[in-house]
Amino acid sequence: MLEAIRRSEHTGENRCWPCTVVNVGLVACAAAVVAVVSPFLALLLVIGGGGMIALRGYVVPYTPRFAPRLVERLPWDPFHAAEIGPAEPDSLSTEDVDPEALLDALIEAGVIEAEGERMALERGFHERWREEMRALRDLTDRELATAARDASEAANAAETVEGRKRTHIVLSDGTGDPMAKSWLTRPVAVAETAAVRALSGTTLSRKEATLAAGLLRMFLEECPVCDAPVHETSESMCCGGGRTGNRPPRDVLACEECGDRLYTFPE
Repeated sequence: MLEAIRRSEHTGENRCWPCTVVNVGLVACAAAVVAVVSPFLALLLVIGGGGMIALRGYVVPYTPRFAPRLVERLPWDPFHAAEIGPAEPDSLSTEDVDPEALLDALIEAGVIEAEGERMALERGFHERWREEMRALRDLTDRELATAARDASEAANAAETVEGRKRTHIVLSDGTGDPMAKSWLTRPVAVAETAAVRALSGTTLSRKEATLAAGLLRMFLEECPVCDAPVHETSESMCCGGGRTGNRPPRDVLACEECGDRLYTFPE
């Protein structure tokens, strides 16, 4: 029975602490109000609410959409500051890219179909990409790190680094230069590695495929790892967001279930 209630995508190492803290506070406030009428009912509310938070990650529906935004108003970030790796995931390539030139190359290669200002993935490529993602999502972190290294045109080394909330796959050129490292979250590693593999049958070179993998993430419709729907939101409402400094929060694609950021739209 408990397994039917449990939501692994929101608990354990996937737990979103802003969501958890907000829900604990709401349950505590509700229990305090109910306790005025009935201490027994307040106790039941605490036990029931605490159990739901422990098993499901939160009680209040749509918490991953609003809890990070509430926490963003705090004068400091107690949840992301100690996290290892960047708040925004890197890409397979560390090189600067020209998005317009890449889009033109993808259109010319038949990967993207353009009709006026509307762009969409070519159906055959879309299916190949999805098949590759389904194959990669079952790999262990170490196996995925090796696959990502092999997909990258420049990486010579790969390792996994465990943080407080998530594991990063770190690619490098093997020289030890920290500026030459790419920190990938698991969803991004799956999406980009699968994209490079799916692009292997096109006219794009290996380097072009590696550069284009990051751009293709903007066309994701489902999370590469949990297959939940992807929605456009703000980085201040994304569980993997963290502080945005003095600039306004940017629009991102994020998984509706796990909250992981999958793509950041240019400002």
